[in-house]
Amino acid sequence: LFRSEDLPTTALPGQTSGASALRNSFWSCCVKVVTFPARLAQKLRWYWFHLAGQAGFMAREVMVIQMLDGWYWEVCAVNLAMWVAIVLTASQVWQFSRVRDQSPRAVDQILDMLLLPINYGFLCALCVRILKLENTDQNRMIVSAMID
Repeated sequence: LFRSEDLPTTALPGQTSGASALRNSFWSCCVKVVTFPARLAQKLRWYWFHLAGQAGFMAREVMVIQMLDGWYWEVCAVNLAMWVAIVLTASQVWQFSRVRDQSPRAVDQILDMLLLPINYGFLCALCVRILKLENTDQNRMIVSAMID
């Protein structure tokens, strides 16, 4: 990557030459780049990704409903209920995430159960939207398959 004659020759205090300082900083940067995902994974947990994914799915539903001009009361009610469920679930996840270090396995099982209602709620919201705004024979079969 670098030729030794291209490296600076002035030494910083405590270093033998500029070439070794540049090499050390280059390798230090490489190590930081390689270890960044591992550090990020230690801080970010699976349940936050799951919650963000569900919020993203619901945001997409809002855009689809807007494109279909389908803000009927049934669709509004189910979307409002889902957003309330997401906010309440996020609050509970926040509380449990603070004690996760004490017993990660047990808390992960509790968090998994806490996230189940928004999984099922999203599928139900999707079914309501399909049945209200895109009601065809094929879509009714898809909804029946999702519910069963």
